[in-house]
Amino acid sequence: MEGLQVTILGMAVVLLGLYGLVLVLQIQEKLLSKDKKNEATEAIMGKKTAVIQKTDGLDETVAVVTAVMSEILDNNEAVVNIRQLN
Repeated sequence: MEGLQVTILGMAVVLLGLYGLVLVLQIQEKLLSKDKKNEATEAIMGKKTAVIQKTDGLDETVAVVTAVMSEILDNNEAVVNIRQLN
């Protein structure tokens, strides 16, 4: 009976320790992710607006926006054909 009590107590200690570790990691993620997201968003938006302002044609603008979105989303897609739908 004593062995069962020690086993249950040991499992409870391990599970509580893991739960505490998860809480610490979540707090760190919330604190650190805000800064990185803001910096990354500002950098991407700055690049995108600069590129769009330089281009005059609709085709070039669509190609640039598609390329930027593909880079943001980490897709392996490429622009093959651009045509006007209207």
